[in-house]
Amino acid sequence: LHLYNFCILYMNNGQRKMKKCYSLISINNEVKTNIELISITKKDEKNNDQQRISSSLSTEDSFDVEKMESNKNGPLKSIATRCKKYFPCLDEKRKHMFKIVFIIILLILYHIYLGFAIARSFQNALAIVVLTILAWLLVLYYKVVRPYCFPKFVAQNWCSTLALRCKQKNRKSLQIILYVIIALAILAIILVSVWDKWQRLNSLVGFITILALLYIFSEHTSKVNWTPVFWGFGIQFLIGIIAIKWKNGMQAFQWISDQVILFLDYSQEGATFVYGFLTRPPMICGMDPVLMFSALQAIIFFSAVVAILYHLRVMQFVLAKLAWLMQITLRTTSAESLHAVASIILGMCETAIMITPYLPVQTNSEMFAILCSGFSTSAASMFAAYSSFGICPQYLLIVSIMAAPASLACSKLFYPETEKSQSTNISEFANQKSPYKNILDAIGSGASEAIMVVLENGACLVVFISLLAFVNAVISWLGAMVGLEGLTLEVMINANYYSLHVMILSYIFFPIAFLMGVSDETNMQARIAETLIVSELMGTNVVLNEFIAFQKLGKFIQAGKLSARAQMMATFALCNFSNLGSIGIQLGTYASVCSEQRVTVSRLAFKAMIAGCAVAFTSACLAGILVETPQFCNAQSAGSFCFNLTSAVQ
Repeated sequence: LHLYNFCILYMNNGQRKMKKCYSLISINNEVKTNIELISITKKDEKNNDQQRISSSLSTEDSFDVEKMESNKNGPLKSIATRCKKYFPCLDEKRKHMFKIVFIIILLILYHIYLGFAIARSFQNALAIVVLTILAWLLVLYYKVVRPYCFPKFVAQNWCSTLALRCKQKNRKSLQIILYVIIALAILAIILVSVWDKWQRLNSLVGFITILALLYIFSEHTSKVNWTPVFWGFGIQFLIGIIAIKWKNGMQAFQWISDQVILFLDYSQEGATFVYGFLTRPPMICGMDPVLMFSALQAIIFFSAVVAILYHLRVMQFVLAKLAWLMQITLRTTSAESLHAVASIILGMCETAIMITPYLPVQTNSEMFAILCSGFSTSAASMFAAYSSFGICPQYLLIVSIMAAPASLACSKLFYPETEKSQSTNISEFANQKSPYKNILDAIGSGASEAIMVVLENGACLVVFISLLAFVNAVISWLGAMVGLEGLTLEVMINANYYSLHVMILSYIFFPIAFLMGVSDETNMQARIAETLIVSELMGTNVVLNEFIAFQKLGKFIQAGKLSARAQMMATFALCNFSNLGSIGIQLGTYASVCSEQRVTVSRLAFKAMIAGCAVAFTSACLAGILVETPQFCNAQSAGSFCFNLTSAVQ
């Protein structure tokens, strides 16, 4: 008890007999019967009780109370109690003042450091300058603009009148005019982009074909809401212009992708300490790093970092703001928007767990959009593994960001909404508390959760590559029976050459790859050959997984069989989780986190995978339209600069 003096009533046979006020030490010494605590409500009784309390307490009683509290909680607690008694403002006003002074001192020291960094080299300090400016803009927005400017702006009568008029009969006309203006602007940008090389318009044909197929095979063609479709592809195109067409945007994305890869490479320090030369083998030809102990270890490191950011509520803040922006532009629900944005960084399992509270009330269209966004992009934790095969990291980052709005657009075109949504406000996620007790708990939990992801990736690679070899052997045996030698499911890769035989996957995906314009070769025979390679990679991605497809893409790059444009288009088309194995992962994940949606997920998963492929293909088409000079990337392989032990022995 914090109050050591209170009034009691003696109870004798259910009747009130006497009322007194005691100190805590007196109760322990005198009271031997049942008591009932009451609150005195009458003003005169309250004043009398206060006088009685002050008169009944002696100096010895007060000393005994403090002495007993000291013995109970120790000397430090006794000192704190006395400080609260004689300095009641210490816990409120002075604590707040000390906090402000401490923050001001830190800011002064930080800006002094920033000044020295700028004076030494502005180019090297450019990143920290940009981050500082962004931080101050956020502070200005949340401390000044939002609390003081927005209420006054909304309170103006002309603003309310304008909003009311827009919601009435003129709203439809204004929307049509706005859509026409934006469409004409997009068309003008496309024409300017392909002015010097009209062959790039081939990608526009592929983009329109994909949208037409989605609309033709739509679940409810007459129910399509064109607002999320238009804005989804519009934002995708805008991101493409900023990241691909605009020079400063390209440099910014290049810098961000370099920093992401550099950050993920720090995982190799811990992996080398634990696994030794399995992570960094000696530079001997044929001794490449073991994939399980090198590139895949970045997944564990990244998962732990995400858990730290989640514990500090940074992840909730960033994702909630991005999802809010997507929600107000595309008019999608909170769970759809949040899942689409989170898929840029997290994998399918993590994003599903994140929106678990919202899953039971999702409609079929919303569940389809959630599944589609999970299939349409790859997790950021896999960037280090992909880039180790020679894949351009900036392309991986760009296609992941472009996939967020495009996944919602494709899902609303392929499976429109026909039910009334019951989704809650997205602000609930922003206020979500961390499940971890502290930062150390977050690090341990994040690392342990990622272990299963690494093991699953390794197990899938072992199984799928083994099954692929078996299927190739069976098909080759069946082909030999009728005189078709070398018949396989995919491209036959030999040591010194690539021989194109009857390629099932290549021919299945060849029409869409050709319409996308993956090759810019003027010679039709060379163009068909390059398109067949890319289409075979697209088929490998769907039948097996993107990891094997990227690994094979790296081998094609090393062999010099793909041009820079074909590399770029293949990277955009392969950066997703749209494969048959991911369907099983989605089914298992949603069956465990939300059993109510298990039947719905099993019914929609295959269609959502097709929509996820369409999202990646549309991003590849936009890249083919906008990119003038694609970047040529080389695979980082130990075999490029290695000691040939066989030649040395000979």
